[in-house]
Amino acid sequence: MTSNSCPFCNPDPTRVFYQGKLVTALRDGFPVSPGHALLIPKRHVATWFDATYEEQLELMAAIDIVRATILPRHCRLM
Repeated sequence: MTSNSCPFCNPDPTRVFYQGKLVTALRDGFPVSPGHALLIPKRHVATWFDATYEEQLELMAAIDIVRATILPRHCRLM
């Protein structure tokens, strides 16, 4: 996949709410539930298992960071 065809390479800045060294978090454009977000490695990988150990660690750490951002905004709905 090229960066021209990837919907995550140049996301709408209004949807980005977390930027790590290796990971970006976006508000989902088509959320399945209130506060639904996408955690995306900055490098193109096909699966979790193709991510490096460092990318996997940052993805896991980002879950708590992103949750702390989402809960205050949507806690009454969850």
